[in-house]
Amino acid sequence: MYIEKYILDPLSVIVKLAILSKKPIGTKIAIWSNTIYIQEIGMFQSLVRILYSTSKNDIQYLYNPIEIACLNYLTPYYITNFPDIKNLFSNAIKGLEKLKETYSHNIMISHSINLYTSLINNYLGENFNSKLFTPDVITNEYKKDELEKIFVNTWIPTNTLTLYTNLDSKQIKDKNKESIKEGRIKGLLDFIDFIDKDKESNSVKCLEEFMIIIDNETKSKIDAINIEEEAKNDVLIGKNLSSQPGTIQSQLNTLQSNTSSQSNKSNSNNKTNIK
Repeated sequence: MYIEKYILDPLSVIVKLAILSKKPIGTKIAIWSNTIYIQEIGMFQSLVRILYSTSKNDIQYLYNPIEIACLNYLTPYYITNFPDIKNLFSNAIKGLEKLKETYSHNIMISHSINLYTSLINNYLGENFNSKLFTPDVITNEYKKDELEKIFVNTWIPTNTLTLYTNLDSKQIKDKNKESIKEGRIKGLLDFIDFIDKDKESNSVKCLEEFMIIIDNETKSKIDAINIEEEAKNDVLIGKNLSSQPGTIQSQLNTLQSNTSSQSNKSNSNNKTNIK
């Protein structure tokens, strides 16, 4: 299973959009190696986007992670136990609005951002429309078991999520709910609450530093899976070659024979011409 570079951690996308809401209009996003980056306004913004081959088209890759984040985190459990989770997603909408203003001249981008905003509002509001999200060719990429585990374990440390095999299903569910509280989500929401209350725009830097840790962990786990997949492919290629040991040598012998034959014909023709 190879994980493509445009696959993103859903909750991280929401957080990055929330951070974007605290940035000036003109700030852009870029997707590179399973990470969403925020590119500040400046003389090097365009140069960096050219060097990394990023563009406004990267916005299309937000569609699936936004829906998945809403589906997994705007649930009755999270809203009841972490009321501030709605505030996080509301800030993400504000970030999308900033992005829309940045690309106000581009109708297609504006339409896409309107859809993403509607996806979040669909879960924040009371009237849920199940037909608003339509799966696309990338949707299945997010359904891989290994990928789902990476996204969950990044926010809820593996050592706090236990199977508790000696407990019944209800007890397991209750224990895992307690584990969620020990994870990073509560800390994330505390960051958001602090930033919203703090008038100094520099306070968002704390959240950005926190997200660097999340990004690095997610990327390293995905890289490990891809390296393992590439190693398996190399082994398969090696086995295929070894199972046909005479094939390559046979082709070389044939090539050598043809070359010699052509050389002999050429020499024969030269001799005829000399006569």
